[in-house]
Amino acid sequence: MIDLIDKKLHYITEKPSLAIKTCASLMLLGGIYVSFSIPLVSILFIVLGLLPFVMYNYVDFKLYEGVYSEGYCIAGKTFGQERPYPGVEFLFLKKNRSTHITHGEVAKIVSQHIFFDGYINLCDGTKILVVQRRQKSQALKELGKIAQDLKTEVKDLTF
Repeated sequence: MIDLIDKKLHYITEKPSLAIKTCASLMLLGGIYVSFSIPLVSILFIVLGLLPFVMYNYVDFKLYEGVYSEGYCIAGKTFGQERPYPGVEFLFLKKNRSTHITHGEVAKIVSQHIFFDGYINLCDGTKILVVQRRQKSQALKELGKIAQDLKTEVKDLTF
């Protein structure tokens, strides 16, 4: 029973992308560059430039207390609302296909991206995205670990 009291399952569901981190790095460098001429703007740029490196989305399950929460974690401090934990029905994996069309002067460029999204399906119908990977095997492996923690099954809906 002691082992359940301290049981808190914490999963990182999404981190800022490389593009966001690149823009943040440029803001950070810009903040440092203007630090002598415009100090207030530089502080704002530096803080906003550091933010994507210390934040991520999360989902927590406190099984003993019967609550779960999802939200943002910034530098170790979580911001999210706790809700009653209805139980987990199952975990599932879906294929997410997105198509981007770019029109140029000479040609039209079509690019297609495929991601495998893993969700937790709670008993009350709530779906929580917990995994998003380009490779199906990696997504299934991560979902399997979460399913083992939550003692439930994984359904593969990618066919």
